[in-house]
Amino acid sequence: MIRSFIALIFLIGMGLVLYSLRLPYYTNSTAKEKLESTTNDQIISSGGKSYDKIKAKYYSEIEKLRTKKTWYFDLGSGISISMGCILLFLIIDNIKNFKDLLRIKSFNKASIFFIAIPMWLLMIPGMVWYYTFRGERGDYPMFADSIAIPIMYGSITILIGLIVLIPFLVITTWKSTFPTYIFIKPERYNTKATVTEAFWGLLLLLNLCCFVCFVLGGDHVSIIVNLVFTYLILVLRAGQINSYKVPTSL
Repeated sequence: MIRSFIALIFLIGMGLVLYSLRLPYYTNSTAKEKLESTTNDQIISSGGKSYDKIKAKYYSEIEKLRTKKTWYFDLGSGISISMGCILLFLIIDNIKNFKDLLRIKSFNKASIFFIAIPMWLLMIPGMVWYYTFRGERGDYPMFADSIAIPIMYGSITILIGLIVLIPFLVITTWKSTFPTYIFIKPERYNTKATVTEAFWGLLLLLNLCCFVCFVLGGDHVSIIVNLVFTYLILVLRAGQINSYKVPTSL
């Protein structure tokens, strides 16, 4: 049941990708080339004095010529990648229905670090590919800054995030008990368990918001990383719940 549902969404995503391949990038390629040429001449002749105004006018005009090709492709490929990963996980773990989800187990403590750190760093090559691919397909105008700039700042941000991630994993696994079932829950909630559920629930919500942004933007590598971290968040939450002195159940 659950596999069929995920497979259906996967096929919808592939359908959007195939549909996007039939569309042109612009409704009028000649007008687009003329706009770029005119804008380039204006930037050169103005000496950079009216750069912001010229740039704003260009973006306004180019949006009138742009089709939904890249939007359909990004959304469709994002859906296909995410659903493909989930479907693969369900097949490997032999999960056929929603009841089977309850028997998904967590990693041990060491495996959490071995998985989380490389997956986090995977975002750097993923970001390089993301900007390179969009630059090659013409998403950025000729007067845009080099893609090296967002890649550099993005890489620094990811490395800073890694410095935060490692102590976060140490703290959240310190007294946790692994392995356990990731959907384990207390039979009754004391204050500690309630706060724990609220914390991880908020983190899952934030992660879900990122997931939606990655799918809409067709950020393929970030989608994979996000799904892995969704699982890790559930694992960390289960490990803490399992360590509390309250009865637990599925």
